[in-house]
Amino acid sequence: VYCLFKSNSRVVNLWVSIITWAYIALTFSLPDAPFTYTSVGGVRVLLWGVTVFSIAAIMTRLKEQLNSQKESIEYTLGRYRTIASELSHEQSLLDNLMDNSPDWIYFKDKRSRFVRSNKAHNIAMNIGPNQSLISKTDADFYPPEKAKEYLEEEQLIMLTGKPVINRLASLVN
Repeated sequence: VYCLFKSNSRVVNLWVSIITWAYIALTFSLPDAPFTYTSVGGVRVLLWGVTVFSIAAIMTRLKEQLNSQKESIEYTLGRYRTIASELSHEQSLLDNLMDNSPDWIYFKDKRSRFVRSNKAHNIAMNIGPNQSLISKTDADFYPPEKAKEYLEEEQLIMLTGKPVINRLASLVN
C-alpha cells in the first residue's frame, strides 16, 4: 500500500484506516480481492482488496477462526477435567492402599529424604500420630554405619533403576 497525501488530519485518518484494512486483507490472503486505485481528497492509494465484499469475507473468516479457537479451548478444558478426575481417582486408590496396607510403604526424594510414609512404616519407625517423617532421612533414625549403608543402596537403586530383590534386611531400632 502506498499513499501520497497532503498534510491534513482527514487524510491522515483515511490513510490509517486504509492501511489497517489493507493489512487485514493481506493477512487473510483473500483470493477475490483485486488491486484497485482510488483517489480521495487528493490522496491516491493502491489498495489490495479493501471492498465491502472483502470486509464481509474478513469478518466471516474472523468468526470462523474464533469459533475454531473456542472449540479448541472447550476440548482442552474437557480433557483437563477428565484428566483431573482420573488423577483424583488414582490418588484415592493410593491413599486407600497407604492407609490399609500392613506392609511398609514409603517414598523418598533424590536426596533420600522421606516424602511420604504409610501408617505401618510410621509405627515401625516410632513416629507418633502427631509427628512427621517427612524431610527426614535414615540418619535421623539409624546408627551412622547403617544409615550410610541404606543411603548407598538407595542411591544405587536411583542411579541404575534396578531394584534389590531377594535380600533379607535386618531392622535396627
